[in-house]
Amino acid sequence: MKRARKYKSQISTRIKAGQDPLIAARNKKKLILASLIADAIEKKDIKKGLLAEQLDKYSSEVTRWTSGFHNFTVDTLSDIEEILEIQLLPSYLPEKPNTHTLACTLTVNVAATTSNKQFSKEAAASAATYIANSGGMQVTSSEII
Repeated sequence: MKRARKYKSQISTRIKAGQDPLIAARNKKKLILASLIADAIEKKDIKKGLLAEQLDKYSSEVTRWTSGFHNFTVDTLSDIEEILEIQLLPSYLPEKPNTHTLACTLTVNVAATTSNKQFSKEAAASAATYIANSGGMQVTSSEII
């Protein structure tokens, strides 16, 4: 007697994949991207074949993009953005670069003389601050010893 073979459809695989919250979130984002791309294709009134040609892809790949379950590379998304003149990826830079505070001690020995006069301690501290600042560090306090 022959047993029925197990049939795995894409739909049942997708439904089962939704049981994992990470996979469900991933699939939701893929569907959103697919929707944005499909809407842009429709608004620009561009044929998928022409879009594929402009991106040096096969038209079947463009169809997969709009299906909602395609894994995109950043390069592909960036190319799609340029051709369709839409934004799919965040393109902002933070207002301030991330900075981390690092406490350290910078010891500068000043043994130089100018016109036979030794630098004062204040001048040495000022020189140390200048050296630190030119290295991209910010001096928040200094101590003269």
